[in-house]
Amino acid sequence: MKRIRAYVRKNNGKPVRVKAHKRRTRKKKVPVITRSQRKIFNLISNPKNFNREHGGFIDFNKEGKMEAVDIIQGEAMEVERPYVDFEVYWHTHPFKWQSPPSTDDLTNLVKNKYQQTELIFRNGNAFIVTKTDKTKRLARKSYKELMTYFTKLLNKAEDISTPSTFEDETIKLLRDEGFIVQSNKSKGSKISFKGVQIRE
Repeated sequence: MKRIRAYVRKNNGKPVRVKAHKRRTRKKKVPVITRSQRKIFNLISNPKNFNREHGGFIDFNKEGKMEAVDIIQGEAMEVERPYVDFEVYWHTHPFKWQSPPSTDDLTNLVKNKYQQTELIFRNGNAFIVTKTDKTKRLARKSYKELMTYFTKLLNKAEDISTPSTFEDETIKLLRDEGFIVQSNKSKGSKISFKGVQIRE
């Protein structure tokens, strides 16, 4: 709650202090995947179980709780998902050498007007990229221009890093571009989506 100033009014010429009014502010709910719900994604993204990509959409209620998850089976290196009105899209990377995110992942996120976030799982580890007002300028680029743009960005991350620091360098460069980037490597923890607005 936020407190606003007290008002003073006069009663028969004498000032009387009136108690400060309290104004309720509705706290925005942050969408969350619980530890229990995360087990689904840990299972699907385990390369010992599946050697192809899976993906889909996640639906949250107005309280930020996951209501439903859509699962689409893809090919070894891609999963096709239509542009539909969901805030969070997700998919897996079944191979260790696949960088989360790929050039295609970033380009599709920027060009999809419905989507706010891409959630990528690689063997249970979660990588989350969320658009912001600062990234809106990128949507003016064509699909081909974005592919080139993000290829250069990921190549730069590779050039200035070692294999063990590539993901950290990618995170820094994407944050410099205005994205909110989260890396959640604790398979037993919940996943919160910073900056995602739930549409009712």
